[in-house]
Amino acid sequence: MKRECDAFYPEPFSCLHKVNSNMVPMTFHGMRMLDRLWAAGCAVPPLKSTNGDATVLLETMPGAVLRVFKLPFKGYKNGANAMELRRRILDGLPKRSGLSLPNLDEYRDICMSSHDGLDAVVAAIAAALWVIDSGMFRHPPASGETVQLEGWLYAPAFIDLPAS
Repeated sequence: MKRECDAFYPEPFSCLHKVNSNMVPMTFHGMRMLDRLWAAGCAVPPLKSTNGDATVLLETMPGAVLRVFKLPFKGYKNGANAMELRRRILDGLPKRSGLSLPNLDEYRDICMSSHDGLDAVVAAIAAALWVIDSGMFRHPPASGETVQLEGWLYAPAFIDLPAS
């Protein structure tokens, strides 16, 4: 089974797919954590919120973000070329994201040694882009009852880069 939002990203398996057995406990742990944060006043789109201008939490898919940036989005986690792909991603992030990333080099060693570290940096870039213009992101249908149960993965649907 895939969530409704997974249909926009054909590469990944659902977090509940049998090949992602390690994701099942993480998914349920995340759901418990999310519930506590939501109860504490955070807004978690697309879930209905009455928290006004609360801190927003987005579920992002780093691979989908990298794909929009036209950077390697497969093979950077494991495999023979993972280190080269991570280097290409790090070298391309400032230009392809359209953001000034003056302290990116501070995180280079972490990103090179851990795909989780690299995913965290890409998720932070997605969050910054959301703040700048959430309109560049694919949003769930307004009438999506299923989305209220499943949540939504946010990644830019396009990136409007300034002329070089």
